[in-house]
Amino acid sequence: MKTITHYNQARKEIDYRFSGLPHAHICLIGYLINRADPETGIVKDISYRNLSHMLTVDPAPGRRKTGTPQKQAIRSYLITIQNQFPKDFKILSQGQRLHVKFLTLPEIYKFDFD
Repeated sequence: MKTITHYNQARKEIDYRFSGLPHAHICLIGYLINRADPETGIVKDISYRNLSHMLTVDPAPGRRKTGTPQKQAIRSYLITIQNQFPKDFKILSQGQRLHVKFLTLPEIYKFDFD
């Protein structure tokens, strides 16, 4: 039970660090945090296509701005996050495969069970 409590506290701290972003950016952050290595904070082997599909909004009556975001929109979201939170988030590569790093994630996830 102690591990779950520590994990929940860590997630609250991470989510708090990125507060103030628009909804799509927050969804992107949550998805990337779930894929990050907790020891390094690095997310590897993810593509713009993966992120686009994750942010797809299905059409429905009365719903505007539906569809799958383009690569440029995803790139813009990531750059916005990096510019607004330079102490917490960094884009390491921008090729076909992305590598991003949550700079404070290893420290936040470090549990002291003593």
